[in-house]
Amino acid sequence: MKAVRKNSRAITVAENNFDLNKEAVTGNDVVMTGWAGLAGTVIVAKEKEWVLNKRFSPTFIKKVLSLEEYRDITEDKKTALKAGASAIYEIKDSGIFGALWDAAQDFGAGLDIDLYRIPIRQETIEVSELFEINPYKLLSTGSLLIMTDRGYDLVREYERAGRKAAVIGKVTEGNDRVVFYDEKKRFLEPPGQNELDKIHAYII
Repeated sequence: MKAVRKNSRAITVAENNFDLNKEAVTGNDVVMTGWAGLAGTVIVAKEKEWVLNKRFSPTFIKKVLSLEEYRDITEDKKTALKAGASAIYEIKDSGIFGALWDAAQDFGAGLDIDLYRIPIRQETIEVSELFEINPYKLLSTGSLLIMTDRGYDLVREYERAGRKAAVIGKVTEGNDRVVFYDEKKRFLEPPGQNELDKIHAYII
């Protein structure tokens, strides 16, 4: 398999005290931990709870606000590093789509991603639909993007620890960064406006 060039945004060895080969490899599985847009969903709910109160039940809103507990990724990083991950990214402001783009840019690689394999909670979908924001571009602090040659083994390791993870695609040769859905495909674009900015002036 072909190694692609070293990146600048992967978590560093010194930061975690583990050995890490910071090169993605063509054919590597792409693993995501946590859920897309989870942190952003909580922030939206806190800032616009009065809007949610008009549309959703108190039980639903309480559930959304409780999702913040999933944002600690310390152990997830350690698990990936111990498993020999090729590279690890924290998924932050620009969401999973932004993290995928940044990773591919750093490696000079392509990606084939299955949209329906990306973990996302129903609460995030419903809140995003209400505010007309893209949950896959929404703040996802608390999630990791991992390149590894043993993606399904790593996912099982997370599952044994009670953590959410999924193989969402592959690292490919070339520069095409493709997301497949409903027998269609779209090309990833560079990160743009922060989705959270769209809700600050939101008025109903």
